[in-house]
Amino acid sequence: RVSGFYRYRPDRGSLSFDADMRMDDARVSQAMLVGLTDTLRQAAGTPFGPIGDALARAGERAASRFDANFSIAGAVRDGGGAIRLTDLTARSASGTRLLFEGGEGIRAIWPERGPSFDGELRLAGGGFPEMLVALEQERAGAPLRGFARVAPFAAGDSRLALAPVSFTAGGGGRTRIATVVDVSGPIADGRIEHLRFPVSGTLGRGGDLRMGSGCVRVGWARMRVASLTIGATQLPLCPLTGNTLLSYSPGRGLRGGARIARPRLRASLGGSPLLVSASDFRLPLVAPSFSARDVAVRLGSGSSRSELDIASLAADFVVGGVDGDYTGASGQLASVPIRISESGGDWRFGGGVLDVAGDGVITNTSPDRTFEPLVTNNMTLHLENNLIRMNSTLIAPEHRIAVADVDLFHNLDTGEGEAILETERIEFNARLQPSDLTRLVLGVIAQVEGLVSGIGTIRWDSAGNVTSDGIYQMVDIDLAAPFGPVEGLSGEIRFTDLLGLNTEPGQVATLRETNPGVLVLDGEITYQLLDANRVQIEGARWPFAGGELILRPTILDFRVDQVRRLTFDVVGVDAFRYLESRDFENIIATGLFDGTLPMVFDNMGGRIVGGQLVSREPGGTFSYTGEISDVNLGLMGSLAFNALELIRYSELTIRFDGAIDGEMVTNVEFIGVSPNIVRDGQNFLIAGFTRELSQIPIRFDITMEAPFNQLLYSMRLLDDPGFLVNSAIQARLTRMRAERDVQGPESDIVP
Repeated sequence: RVSGFYRYRPDRGSLSFDADMRMDDARVSQAMLVGLTDTLRQAAGTPFGPIGDALARAGERAASRFDANFSIAGAVRDGGGAIRLTDLTARSASGTRLLFEGGEGIRAIWPERGPSFDGELRLAGGGFPEMLVALEQERAGAPLRGFARVAPFAAGDSRLALAPVSFTAGGGGRTRIATVVDVSGPIADGRIEHLRFPVSGTLGRGGDLRMGSGCVRVGWARMRVASLTIGATQLPLCPLTGNTLLSYSPGRGLRGGARIARPRLRASLGGSPLLVSASDFRLPLVAPSFSARDVAVRLGSGSSRSELDIASLAADFVVGGVDGDYTGASGQLASVPIRISESGGDWRFGGGVLDVAGDGVITNTSPDRTFEPLVTNNMTLHLENNLIRMNSTLIAPEHRIAVADVDLFHNLDTGEGEAILETERIEFNARLQPSDLTRLVLGVIAQVEGLVSGIGTIRWDSAGNVTSDGIYQMVDIDLAAPFGPVEGLSGEIRFTDLLGLNTEPGQVATLRETNPGVLVLDGEITYQLLDANRVQIEGARWPFAGGELILRPTILDFRVDQVRRLTFDVVGVDAFRYLESRDFENIIATGLFDGTLPMVFDNMGGRIVGGQLVSREPGGTFSYTGEISDVNLGLMGSLAFNALELIRYSELTIRFDGAIDGEMVTNVEFIGVSPNIVRDGQNFLIAGFTRELSQIPIRFDITMEAPFNQLLYSMRLLDDPGFLVNSAIQARLTRMRAERDVQGPESDIVP
């Protein structure tokens, strides 16, 4: 509705008017507003987010229906003109009130000049803060002068306060704008209190706005994100690109961003001191996000301090939090001697919850390096209510074999936590050996084949104390041990210090077959794993031919290259049962034997030093029942074999010296009599001689050199042992003839 007057002069081609206008139920189309409202909503996820959204909604409601009154005067002639708008009053259905009065109002002269502003603008209600803007502008395009006062504005959980805004003339027709911003509001699902920073910029023709020239000091009173609290802080904020922190122009929207060089923050997390630093932090505004490089996080103090280093970290501000990725992360939790490195993946923080999914390399940082590096490609971490939960599968990197599933828990409030490592099934074979997992077994076991399963637990507290334990089962394992090859080893290992590979005393393992130089079956070994890669052998026993083979207690030290000693005791071995179990078809012997086999192991291998087996009283018998291969042995050869058919000995001693896997020097000594020398059909001279000989003890002293593993089987080669016995009897007869002069030397038997 228009009321006023106008004058139109066709002869001059001019029109002039002066009127009061009234608009009822007017509206501004959404297409005209979308640029401004979208810009306001770009602040989502920042402390300005609720403010920007509230202003956008207030503007949309006010523009959807309003009434307005204003005075307008103007003149048009020859393609040019001027117009002036004064005394503007507007009220929206949403309750917004707008008043522009005083001064020259809003003027526009064309085509030479654009609009100019001179007067006071007041805005309030309908979701807008109370605002007073007083402006002076000499002419269109000239700088603005004046001030603006904006009442503190709260929306949702945000609050914005602006110091009086000043408008002064700047170069190039631009208007300088200066104020100080103080905002409190949400940030990354947390809150920042009194984020304060100065704002200075310029406003040019066409609404071109540039804010923040050079670096400014930014500070806040307090920032809280979940259990993270950062106290009063001051940081230098510099433009991300160029020399402007923020710029806005119609049609291009909001641009710019900020960076902080070498930020350093002191804070607390879950009641523990926290230090966070980075070489660079960037906050672009085009798509609200942030990125950081060389991030270093130190949580706690002293022995309970946790470390996290991240090469690069980035995230987008999304509704309810942030969502991003990271690369090159490494860290260690408190005094737990386990470190993750080369980690990368995705992370998200929202609703007070941090979720991480990534991969990495797991290493042991203890001086003895308990285990070799392992990898994980399915690590997940969940942080909520100051509780960390992490899960992953540890994999042997070379063969990509799963070793253990890890379930880790840590309480940031108390500094306590634990990690459970569950091994459902590891099969050691040619592809995977224990030495691939820990170098501590080198020199202890090798050539392992079999299954291992079990559960281990690592615990820690705020004082830096770390304990660990575990129970593991071994099933039907074959291996090479310091005392010989082992087959069918089974048992349970109870670790009292899993990280140190220490156990409680009395660990028991059964061994189906062992060969410490002689094959023994169904043994049992009792032991304890000590610190510093040492093994306490408490004892081992094997049933052996009616007796026992016993390993004496000892400590094996595998830390250094040194001599290691094992001593086996042989107790009550039955010669008959031993020969029978080894299928000696042509040899029969009786008697019980005891003795010791001291073994020495060094870098040259293993050897027996001073080993000895001695028969028990009253001795036993020895009988060779094989056939004679050479029928032309002569008289003494026949006598020798007649003697071997049955020898009763009172004492038999076997001595061993030499390498287990090389030449063994074995000395066999025994003294016995042979009643079988006397045979029917002998002439009276021979019969008399053999009757006398059958009552005389014969001493055997035999030295053999052979590989130890074959030594006790070498008697099977005695298909024709005449040369051994014949030599022994001939030596004895020579001494007898010398003593009794039974016959002259010219009749000596010539072999």
